[in-house]
Amino acid sequence: MIGTVFLDRDGVINDKAAEDDYIASWDRFRFAPGALEALRRLAQAEVRIVVLTNQRGIARGRLTEEDLAGIHQRMAAAVEAADGRIDAIFHCPHDLGVCDCRKPGTGLFTRAAAQLPAVRFAESATVGDSLSDVEPAVRVGSLAYLVGDGPRLTALLEEAEQRGLPVAGSGRSLLDVVTRHLLEDGSDYG
Repeated sequence: MIGTVFLDRDGVINDKAAEDDYIASWDRFRFAPGALEALRRLAQAEVRIVVLTNQRGIARGRLTEEDLAGIHQRMAAAVEAADGRIDAIFHCPHDLGVCDCRKPGTGLFTRAAAQLPAVRFAESATVGDSLSDVEPAVRVGSLAYLVGDGPRLTALLEEAEQRGLPVAGSGRSLLDVVTRHLLEDGSDYG
């Protein structure tokens, strides 16, 4: 039984910004198709929902901690308005190579476990859109799932296999992974 689901934000919960661009304000934030429904279903199933997100735009001066907090407050409010829930959000504000919290480091996972004592990695799943999400999940003992479409997802799955990173499943979207893999009985939960 999955007790905790760790979610990457950009590319899983919301549409990803273009390369070298950042979601620096709420008006640029767009929920990915099906994400609100997926979060509703996870909440109905009483799964703990934890967002783990790299936000190096802060280190690069593209947004502030306050900007990010505002985006996350509005995101959580929109999720709650859709009968979903986010239990906690942890972010890494650093640029490459200066910390262990930036994925693929495991620091965000260990910080979440330290602050949320009920988290058990062996009873968790992680959903991301890159191998930098899969790698730390595997290292802490969480089941890893990938979202994406077409050739990009195929390439990620092939690279994961070449690198010996087990991926438990994949789908076109968070909703696809939730309904096909995480809530195995396919229940609507309301």
